[in-house]
Amino acid sequence: MTDDGGGPRPRLEQLSTHELVSILRRHDADEWRPEVFGIVKAILAGRGVFSVDVGSTGESADDDGSGSSQFIPSDGLDPVASGLDVGEAEDAGKILRSAGMPVYIDHTDYGFSCYVPEEHVPRATELLQESDLLPAQENAEESISIAGGPCPGCGAQVPPGSGECAECGLAT
Repeated sequence: MTDDGGGPRPRLEQLSTHELVSILRRHDADEWRPEVFGIVKAILAGRGVFSVDVGSTGESADDDGSGSSQFIPSDGLDPVASGLDVGEAEDAGKILRSAGMPVYIDHTDYGFSCYVPEEHVPRATELLQESDLLPAQENAEESISIAGGPCPGCGAQVPPGSGECAECGLAT
């Protein structure tokens, strides 16, 4: 990306969240100057995306070898929605922030996940169910057990008909 005097940030801000996540996941230093990755992280953080799984390359955008680019630690936070596409994650973030909750959004190979502090989980779940971003609680277990989907406990993908998450052992 060339610099037209105003720096790359204004042009990067015009990209979709999906495009920005893709820039971090690929981490192509031949295509992008090193400072671009920091700018992309800052833009994503402003949009509520605080972590991006860099993927199978094993390279981290932070060069820590973890395969994940952490902007803000998610310690003390619980997932309220997993396996969301980028639009759903943005909507969930807006809904929860408008209710006064701190929201952290993480991206992995399984899609986006929204995290909130433990004390906000019941209300956050209720708000996302009302907005049809989460299935109603009585349908959630049956849906995952039969059709598969993200584990409500850890977000890992549960195969259809398995009835149990291979990652955390939660009976779905």
